[in-house]
Amino acid sequence: MIRLLILASVAFRLTASCIAIDGPRVKGKDIAAYAPGLDPERELGPAPAVGQSRWLSPAEIVEIAARAGQPIPKPASSICI
Repeated sequence: MIRLLILASVAFRLTASCIAIDGPRVKGKDIAAYAPGLDPERELGPAPAVGQSRWLSPAEIVEIAARAGQPIPKPASSICI
């Protein structure tokens, strides 16, 4: 049963689309749909290398926003950038 859940989770992540980041830094506008209220031009951190992806958990998104001085409610799901 656990093996099935792990495989389903991996399959979901492989089929989920990631948010394309324009430039070397992730900005508020890049994740605005998941974290409304962030300053669109606020730099939140480095973007993944070209061809790479990174999953941000809801807790990570809240922490990034708090470090940027803009607390937000916890998003409902993880996002791929």
